[in-house]
Amino acid sequence: MRSSPDHIVWRFDPICITDKLTFEVNEERFAACAELLQGHARQCIISFAHPYRKLLKNFSKYTSHTLLTVPLEQQRLYANRLADRAAQYGIKLLACCNDHVLSDHIGKTRCIDGPALSLLFSAPLDNRPAKSRPECGCTRSIDIGAYDTCGHGCVYCYANTDQERASHAPETIDPAGPALASLTITR
Repeated sequence: MRSSPDHIVWRFDPICITDKLTFEVNEERFAACAELLQGHARQCIISFAHPYRKLLKNFSKYTSHTLLTVPLEQQRLYANRLADRAAQYGIKLLACCNDHVLSDHIGKTRCIDGPALSLLFSAPLDNRPAKSRPECGCTRSIDIGAYDTCGHGCVYCYANTDQERASHAPETIDPAGPALASLTITR
């Protein structure tokens, strides 16, 4: 078997609460995904959107939504509601760079989890911590992505600054070529 529920990590993040997208809508979408992933994933990573300058710029440029400031205590309550919903489907909720929501129901995660990857793939990895933002629990890694290359159009994505350029990136992929080498990136 190439994968198992231990190999699959579901991400439901960042959670964006806006003037038009309530937490309740996010919660219902979360529950629908959890139901579909029951038995296929054992973990789900969440985080609440941070109002980074790039995120706010993309929101104002590409949507009619306004990102709302959700107090930390309210984020804790929301996260616990999601943890309860996830548990109904045998999924453990984990938080990425949101230590304020950690509890008995919600663990701290490493998006890049060197020790877990070493076990799953029987390969020794460099397990030193990443030098990233505060609260990050990741293992040191090398980013193999490129900016403005994802055509999905997520306005909260830190990797896209130009939706128009990013929307055309999939057209430049050579399906017969190696994944990254087949993408022509123009700046």
